[in-house]
Amino acid sequence: MTLGAALLAFVLVHQAASSGPIAMLALAAPAAVALFVLWPRQLLVGIFVLVVLLEGSDPLFPQLAEPLYASILKGLTIVDMLILLLLAGTGLDAYRNRRRLVGAGPLSWPLVLLAAATLAGAATGHARGASTKALFEPVITLSHLGLLTIVVVNLARGRDVVRRGIALIAILAAAKSVLGLLIVFSGRQQAIRGAAVSYLEPTANWLVLLFLLGVLCCALQRVRLPPWAWGATPLALADFVLSYRRSFWIAAVVGIAVVVLLGSGRRGRRVVIPSVAVLAVAASIFLSHLGSGEVTSSPVLKRVVSLNPSSLTANAEDRYRIDERRNVLADLRAQPITGLGIAIPWTASSSLSLEHQGGREYVHFAALWYWMKLGLLGLLAYAALALATLWSAVYVWRRHAVALVRAGALALLGAVLGLLLAEVTASFTGVDYRFSIVYPVILGLLAIAAVDVRQARERASTVAHGGL
Repeated sequence: MTLGAALLAFVLVHQAASSGPIAMLALAAPAAVALFVLWPRQLLVGIFVLVVLLEGSDPLFPQLAEPLYASILKGLTIVDMLILLLLAGTGLDAYRNRRRLVGAGPLSWPLVLLAAATLAGAATGHARGASTKALFEPVITLSHLGLLTIVVVNLARGRDVVRRGIALIAILAAAKSVLGLLIVFSGRQQAIRGAAVSYLEPTANWLVLLFLLGVLCCALQRVRLPPWAWGATPLALADFVLSYRRSFWIAAVVGIAVVVLLGSGRRGRRVVIPSVAVLAVAASIFLSHLGSGEVTSSPVLKRVVSLNPSSLTANAEDRYRIDERRNVLADLRAQPITGLGIAIPWTASSSLSLEHQGGREYVHFAALWYWMKLGLLGLLAYAALALATLWSAVYVWRRHAVALVRAGALALLGAVLGLLLAEVTASFTGVDYRFSIVYPVILGLLAIAAVDVRQARERASTVAHGGL
């Protein structure tokens, strides 16, 4: 029913948009009223499912994916329009049920800070010549990050909502793994240096990483999983490896180390620490050995070898990242407080090994992107959101009453630490459109779990004091 409602809305809005604004209003209005008045929760799940399953440039379902993310009305995509309906439905749901809208628990203040930084970045960009049209897309993408987190907290109610959310994420990650392998073996795949690739975009890679870490957490903490989850694990691992995203491979190593270290107990830690040290030394020897010229024909190993520092400087794309960072830092030294502003490109004061179309409004380092676009306030918001997320994950892992939720929180801790490391080489959070819709849904579930823990502790404290 949920997915059917979202697909119905998608088809109606897409058909109406292709027929003109008048037809759009005539056809979309009934579906809009039904969705945001009657089914805001189903619409939330439907948006999440659609955005996870359909890539921005999807080789398997291009007829569905391309119109989903195309601008159809004043820069708004179909997804944006569904989110506007969702926001209206959230407010109306609170009004009908006489509930007060609430914040996102421990994530509330970082999100308020992010909203203020976004406004400041837009004002700075506009003052420096950016048009309203140029400001629209990055502001919308950043807004999704905060608004959808709040929407999830206010709509996703019920005792088992976090467990159901974890199950949905796991199912979607498994489905994405199967679709990724179909892309590789169907002949429709993208290619990177001649190798077939499952997914280049961050959303699928990070969700599959979260799934793999979740399975590992459940195994370490003896949380029972359904057979399909174990069956999907090797498929997810194959899909993840065949993405050839080096930053996410490194993120996986960090996430696994964190999960094993924290989830294996005291006895396990005695084994884990020396094992990690031995593996680190072995990896260093392996990379230096292959970097000397003895490279196998395996595309996976070739991609691993490219992590060698000597290989980084020899690769034009990797050199570009170094040159890009040098130029961005030079601009930030001139404007350290306000940054450059949204939609204002950095200047190439130093030479570049490559030139990308539109590349000067992007930087392959998320913290620098926030500083560059939103100023110091944006950098502070990025750091505050990351720290609040990590703290909340630890808090839920250590104190939640449900074992599956604890395992999910530990997996999220490892995945977020890995994401922060991956964002040293690329920018995703609040920058990539699809990731900035999927990630806040997971943050919203984390906030609900953290609030559940706090309320349970308050109830226990009240009972204890009442007993005295």
